[in-house]
Amino acid sequence: MSPATPAAVVAASHDSLQKHARTFSWAAALLGRRLRDDVAVAYAFCRYLDDLADESPDPHLAEQALNRVRADLLRGESAEPLVGAMLELVRQRQLDVGALLALVDGVQSDLGSVQLRSAADFDRYCYQVAGAVGVLMCGLLGVRDPRALPYAVDLGLAMQRTNICRDVTEDAARGRTYLPVSQLREENLTPTALLGAQAAPPGAVVVVARVLADADGLYASARHGYRFLPLRARLAVAVAGRLYQMIGEQLRRQGGDPWRGRAAVAGWRKLLGAAGAVATAIVAPLWRRDHDPRLHAHLQGLPGVDPGSAATPDRADLPPVGARTALR
Repeated sequence: MSPATPAAVVAASHDSLQKHARTFSWAAALLGRRLRDDVAVAYAFCRYLDDLADESPDPHLAEQALNRVRADLLRGESAEPLVGAMLELVRQRQLDVGALLALVDGVQSDLGSVQLRSAADFDRYCYQVAGAVGVLMCGLLGVRDPRALPYAVDLGLAMQRTNICRDVTEDAARGRTYLPVSQLREENLTPTALLGAQAAPPGAVVVVARVLADADGLYASARHGYRFLPLRARLAVAVAGRLYQMIGEQLRRQGGDPWRGRAAVAGWRKLLGAAGAVATAIVAPLWRRDHDPRLHAHLQGLPGVDPGSAATPDRADLPPVGARTALR
C-alpha cells in the first residue's frame, strides 16, 4: 500500500479478510506483505459494498450510499477512508474503474428481492459481483497481458456460482433467488418455492447440481490462465480457486442439498486441496489452451471479457460448461 494509506485502514482490512473470508485469507498468506495489504484492502472494499446492501434497514438509504460510492469512483476521491484507499490502489496499480463500477451495479441490484430470470441475467450478475473482481485482481497482482483477463473473469464466474449454490437458503431468507428462474421452471419450480422452504423443494437439487457443473467447467478454464501470473501470485490464486471449488464438492457430498446445512470444507481437506493446487500452479506455465469465447457470450462489452464472445452463439444454445470436455 501507499504510505498515504492510513495504517488503521490496512489493519481493519486484514481483520475483515480473516473474519469473513477464511478461504481467501489462506491463499493471501502466500503473497508478499505489500500484496497482502493490497488484496486485504480490495477485499474489505468489496465487503463494504456488500454490507451497504445487506445491513441497511432501508433499501433507499442503501441505494443512496452506493450512489455516493459510484460518484466517488468517477470523481477519483472520497471522504470515506476505505473508498479512498481503494482509489489509491486504482492509481497505483492502474486498475480498471469500469470493473469497480460494474461491481457497484451488481451490489445495487441486490437491494430488495432478487430474481435472475435468464441465463444472460445470471451470467451478467455473476460477472458484476465476482468476474469484475477477477479483472481487478489481475491489476493488483501486476498482470498486464490482456490475454489473462478472460481467465480471471472465469474464476470469478465460477466462484460466484459456488457461492450461489452454497447460500441458497440464506439468500431465500432475504427474498433473493439467484438460481436462474429459467432453470427452476424446467424443474417445475417457481422462485417463491424456495422462499421459506424448510427442505429442498423437488427439483432444486437438480438445478444446484447443474450450476455446480457449470462452475467446474469455468474453474477448469480459469486454470489455463494461471500461466500469466508471477509465481507467488500463481500459488495464491491456484489455492484460492481450488479451495473454493472444494466447497461445491462438499455440497455434492451433502447430496447437492443446501437445506442440509451450509457446506464447509474440513481443515484436513483444505490442506490436501492446497497441496494439489500448488502442484497445479507449478505446472501451469506448460498449458497453452486458448480461451473459449463461448463462455462469455452474455458478457459483451464488459471489462476483461473475451473479445471473441460477440461472435459466439448464445450460451443458452450450448450444453452446460461442465459437459464440455474440451475445457478439462
